[in-house]
Amino acid sequence: MTATNTNKDTLINEVIPFVIICIPIFIFLSFVHKYALNLPHWDDYDAVLAFMNSYKNATITDKFLLLFSQHNEHRIFSSRLAYIFYKGLFGTINFRHIIFTNAAILLSTFGLLVYLLRQIVPSVWQVASLVLSMCMFDLNNYENANFAMAGMQNYGIFLLFLSSMYCYSLSSNKYIIAAVLLQMVCVFSSGNGGIGSFLITAFVFATGNKTRKYIALSTFLLITPLYYIGFNKGASDFFTLNPLKFIPYFLHSTGSHFGLTLGLFFAIVLLLLFVYLLPFNQNKSLKRLDSVSPFSVMFLFLALFILSSLGVMSIFRGNLPIEGSCSSRYLIYSHLLVAVVFIFFLIRYQSHKLLKRISIISVLILVLTYTLHYEEGRIGFETYYNTMKNTPYDYPDANRAKALTDEACKLNIFCIEQARTKLQ
Repeated sequence: MTATNTNKDTLINEVIPFVIICIPIFIFLSFVHKYALNLPHWDDYDAVLAFMNSYKNATITDKFLLLFSQHNEHRIFSSRLAYIFYKGLFGTINFRHIIFTNAAILLSTFGLLVYLLRQIVPSVWQVASLVLSMCMFDLNNYENANFAMAGMQNYGIFLLFLSSMYCYSLSSNKYIIAAVLLQMVCVFSSGNGGIGSFLITAFVFATGNKTRKYIALSTFLLITPLYYIGFNKGASDFFTLNPLKFIPYFLHSTGSHFGLTLGLFFAIVLLLLFVYLLPFNQNKSLKRLDSVSPFSVMFLFLALFILSSLGVMSIFRGNLPIEGSCSSRYLIYSHLLVAVVFIFFLIRYQSHKLLKRISIISVLILVLTYTLHYEEGRIGFETYYNTMKNTPYDYPDANRAKALTDEACKLNIFCIEQARTKLQ
């Protein structure tokens, strides 16, 4: 083979697919760079500024308690560690930089998933990565992209969950400590962290040896109950156990990647495909999960984490109007579920003669969906930008927002007037 042919093959097989996979990423990051502002938005006032104000002069004991204190129904220990670490490095809080950090977390999660795909579907990993890229970097995920604490929480929980399972799946025992620490932090990173810890344990029972099973189970049993010590469930106006409310909310949330109108139909399709395409062996007979690649099983538990999280969210938010099920803040769950179901298809049929035809149809549908979401996402980014830039205190209680920012400025944590001056 000549050098010319070798270069041509490299271009076709490696460079061009890489560029195509990266297109949604470049578009997403360009929007983040263009529209991210060094200004707090909604929960940022409490989750970041109120916390940092209290933490600044607290005693050592109170600092520890503040790290684990509630934010609404969540404990966001990992997010708070990030804010403290950033403040320690740079002296003040910069919300634009936190937003960039969130984008890095999302990229890291994507990178880990692509690495796994190269191991489990080596012949079609580029197709799987393209679908994953379009789903994870969909522009209608603009709220997580522009909202500092939301992105830190919603992206961070996925990275912690997946990283813990990955470390548990490695054969070397030197990664077990990292796996345990990640599992522990996962519990205190969001309201669904306990679900994550349980599913990490279930993953280890499905794939690991006896020692790892004991370690993961002990971590879950010892750490998860601590989440509920002194837990205050707060206002329950959104909570419902009425199946006529939470089931439709769950279905719309599950299919929200395809919008409110089509979400219900696609939710049913996704759930049926999820069950049919479970990553067992090729002749469709059920095998023990420990005989399947642990990396394949990780995608199964990722899907279970998504569905469980959406189920719990639907109970706690089911009294809200059904439009809330398609909130941009939670679309990352449906985006990832769509990608995982497609990956299940590739795992099952990577050697089947129908693979190419069905893959092309599926990718075209998802390209069309991504394209339709582009304009929605662009408007969302611009609206966020204009609202935050033109609203002095983007928070339901402007007086409280002003008091928090005034105190933060006095404590040299964040000065909103200085941040606004730099925007002019």
